[in-house]
Amino acid sequence: MPSRVAAVRGLSQGTGYLLGRRLVLTADHVTRGADAEVAVPGGVGWVRCPVLWRNPELDATLLLAESDLVNGELEPVRWGRVDRHEPVAGCHLAGFPAAERDTEGRLESTQVIGSLLPDAGLLKGSQVFAAQQVPPVATAGSPWAGMSGAVVLFQERLLGLVLRDHNPGAWGSSQLDVLPAAALLAAPGFAFHLSDQLGGPPRLEGISAQEIADTDFEREYAESIQADYGRIRIFGLSKAHGQGRRGWGLDAGYLTLQAIELAERGRRPSGSLDGRQGPQQVPEMLRGKRRVLLRGQAGSGKTTLVQWLATGAVAGTLGEELAELNHRVPLVLQVRKLARQGNFNPMPEQLVALDGRLCAEQKPIGWVGRVLSGDRGMLLVDGLDEVSEAQRRQILEWLERLLDRYPKVWTLATVRPSAVEPGWLTHLDFQELALSPMGEEHRRRFIGRWHGAILAEVTAGTHTPQELARWRQELTDLESGLMRTLEQSDDLAQITDSPLLCAMVCALNRESDGALPSHRMEIYRDALSMLLVKRDDAKQVTAIEKLKPSESEQLALLRRIAHWLVRNNQVEGERATAIRQIDAALASLPALARQGDAEQVYTHLLNRSGLLAETSTDTFQFIHRTFQDYLAALEFREQGDFGLLTAMAREESWQDVIRMTVGHAGPRERAELLRRLIEAGDRAEELGALGSHLTAGQCLPYAQELDGEVRAAVLGRLHGHLSRQPGLLVPGVWRLVGEDLVGVLRQLLAEGVGLDEAQVVRTVGPLGTADALALLGELVTAGVPVVGEVMDQWSNFDHADFVSSVLDHIDPAEEVLQAETSAQLVTLAERRAPRVLITGEGVDLTPITTWPELTELQIGSTGHDLSVIVGTSIRTLHCYSWEPDPGIWQVVGGITRLCVVADQLTLVPSGMSFPQVKELWLLGYVEQLTDIKTFPWLRELTLFPVGPSLDLRKLRHHAELFVHVQAGSDVQIQGREYFEPDRLFVS
Repeated sequence: MPSRVAAVRGLSQGTGYLLGRRLVLTADHVTRGADAEVAVPGGVGWVRCPVLWRNPELDATLLLAESDLVNGELEPVRWGRVDRHEPVAGCHLAGFPAAERDTEGRLESTQVIGSLLPDAGLLKGSQVFAAQQVPPVATAGSPWAGMSGAVVLFQERLLGLVLRDHNPGAWGSSQLDVLPAAALLAAPGFAFHLSDQLGGPPRLEGISAQEIADTDFEREYAESIQADYGRIRIFGLSKAHGQGRRGWGLDAGYLTLQAIELAERGRRPSGSLDGRQGPQQVPEMLRGKRRVLLRGQAGSGKTTLVQWLATGAVAGTLGEELAELNHRVPLVLQVRKLARQGNFNPMPEQLVALDGRLCAEQKPIGWVGRVLSGDRGMLLVDGLDEVSEAQRRQILEWLERLLDRYPKVWTLATVRPSAVEPGWLTHLDFQELALSPMGEEHRRRFIGRWHGAILAEVTAGTHTPQELARWRQELTDLESGLMRTLEQSDDLAQITDSPLLCAMVCALNRESDGALPSHRMEIYRDALSMLLVKRDDAKQVTAIEKLKPSESEQLALLRRIAHWLVRNNQVEGERATAIRQIDAALASLPALARQGDAEQVYTHLLNRSGLLAETSTDTFQFIHRTFQDYLAALEFREQGDFGLLTAMAREESWQDVIRMTVGHAGPRERAELLRRLIEAGDRAEELGALGSHLTAGQCLPYAQELDGEVRAAVLGRLHGHLSRQPGLLVPGVWRLVGEDLVGVLRQLLAEGVGLDEAQVVRTVGPLGTADALALLGELVTAGVPVVGEVMDQWSNFDHADFVSSVLDHIDPAEEVLQAETSAQLVTLAERRAPRVLITGEGVDLTPITTWPELTELQIGSTGHDLSVIVGTSIRTLHCYSWEPDPGIWQVVGGITRLCVVADQLTLVPSGMSFPQVKELWLLGYVEQLTDIKTFPWLRELTLFPVGPSLDLRKLRHHAELFVHVQAGSDVQIQGREYFEPDRLFVS
């Protein structure tokens, strides 16, 4: 371990103490604000150290070395707090006193032992260190000269900073003035710089024997919490990869959730405390609350949030909203562990062992009680729904007694929405929050974090550069492929609005090497299996509500309930209705009927299936309409109720049920159902015919095995509709027909019926199949003007296949070519394309530095390093991003034609001008245009205002400026009179 004791050469010679490899604490009078030189025994030698922070009044300074003073890692400094009046014996300090210099004036260190006197020096706000040994002999001045800036240590805690000889005339230089660590940490700016330089806020620890024992144990406890809760675990995946079995790093994989606040006595969401409606980030919703009951569906992230709070608290890394929780001691109580041990009334001291902490035996006696009573505790009760109602009542009684005894403890409890009634903990001053489903942006970020966590896991340890590159590329391809799949499948996107299901789809996507689109029904099946059985099996949750139904028994019940809801066109059902359906189903499930009645079974399905959500005390719904339709389709197939499905084919709400019924059916059954749909369409008028026939077509991706004549009949009907009315081709609807549609569209194009080729591209491109790519290549080769639309589809296909099938047939000199990824940009650079549009985020623009043919760059996204533009041949720059970026003005020195969002003008640095810009396009709201003196030689200005009016009066002095306004004839323009007709164009 490197030494921390440093020699400091400033205006005088003193001592310093390393708080980090570059951060040095010393007395201010040693440097008096000037730079110093610092060296550490065994370190790298003398290093220049400018002042980072100083407080002359306290006589303390922080120096920041220009490079590391020592090699190797340093343990974090532990700061000690003296709360007692008794002297603290056994303290020591080390430094470089002048008395230790040899005959040639070379420094040497010494160590002094003694006691810290907390009640000495009270009027000066300092303490006194009393040395045990005789003071050194001084030839002149204080015998302690050179020791200023040393620190007093006690059992590895820093108690204070040595300032000067304390009243040497009275005490014979046997005592030293010391600035207490508490006063130092309280000084303005000091703690900030420590946190900024060392990566975390400092903590003061007590130094009594009990406090030292407690804090030493808390360090071990914190390591245990990080080890056990610092990983995300997904239950129920039957083929988890070896690395994935341990879970994924919480730091890499966690995504901040959103929540809404619930009204005090009901389930309807209320506005947040600041008056805003709708979901907000969970840390913001937890701010200022002391007791919270968090409701959330199965897989919504409740347990992961508990892990995040626990690990963030012990590490002190919770953000500003939850800063009060940093360095609290989390006590995690997983309710299922209470049930496993049959102890629903644990004593506080049992909580550590109940949580399975391996360090429980080292816990000091009474530690939990001291934590809970000292306003340092955090109680996290996870999974109140994982025990029976009677057991929850016992836990409630225990929680009441615990919080009465320890009212200061910060508490969060989690539960599924239907497990306890509204206001269950209101009498204990709990506020209720409900986790919100993930939106599109959250889902995208979650998928990115998930793949990032997997990458960190598989690349841990020692690997060759080739292995690392292969894994990175593999996961990048999987992530981008999954995102394309979700964009193409509304059904899959719909079931990925919770962390659990989204992670499940990510894992299944990896296991199947990105083959999710062809296994859609299997994904639903695996999701149901995971929620119904495997997840509780993995968590060892058994005999809840005295029931243990099998997967097939639960499916039989749930499909009956779902079937009733669909038949009655409902997404929300009554509790009594569900119980009646269950009661009827139990007649054919004798093993389950012997375990409990319909009421008990319903309660079990609500609490444990993860598929039902109670919307009130008397109503329920499936957590996803997709699961309801999937289960209902099972029952429709079981009952052979195809007549009703055929009759409802034109109803949009029945489309998924019909498609999934085809998916569940065998070859003969699905052929029968599709024939019925064809015949129903043949009998109907044109609009009704289209509805039935298109529904039949959208069933084809679910019919992997189907009579060839039936498939041909369906496609023939679709061909007829588009032949008669080519304008019916709407990509979002027709691409659900799948790959079979490609042949139909190819035939229609050959027949020249008038199909819109751009709509054809948008319909088949997202399919990502070889036949679809071939059709795109045929359109480009034939010279059809759809290059932009075709380039949009690049990421839907294999990179190399797209290049050979499409890009090789495009003349780069004639088109603006698009790149969504860094790899695509490299390919365009190889083709020396002169004009390029960047559509993806975070694309590496480095290739443009060696691309002299590139003269026009259009950027329609964010996250790029634009600095590489400087010095290139680019003269036309279009930045379409609506997110202002002040960095753009540092890179436009060589640009003559510039397009930016109007708000960018407000970010131009003062005094900067761009005389080389001759043409300027401004996008967005430019109602009152700022003077354009920043562009003194501007000749053409094109405006795309989004407001109803535009003020051009500030441009009246630019006599040679031509202005183009592209906003429609209804825009109200002020200042027209200042422009000749040939200098103002409105279109």
